[in-house]
Amino acid sequence: MPKVSANLLLVKNFAVIGFWSGGYQTHAPKIAATSLAQVLRWWAKGTVRPQVGTVLPFTAMPEGLALLSDRKAQGKVVIRVDQQQ
Repeated sequence: MPKVSANLLLVKNFAVIGFWSGGYQTHAPKIAATSLAQVLRWWAKGTVRPQVGTVLPFTAMPEGLALLSDRKAQGKVVIRVDQQQ
């Protein structure tokens, strides 16, 4: 698993965010379903349009961080974490 240097995150003001919706689906399934339906409606209407510039596999996380630190990223840099390993 690639490692992220904490000092790089602090110095460059980066954030590493992980989110697993499974907890909501288990403990608050109605809220999870309602929230997802709303976000999908916004996306379908064009209200929510994430600006994704680059999508990389998890193994290429260092390259994604380099795009950010070198100020070469345009839009969001998404690191894809596939369940299949």
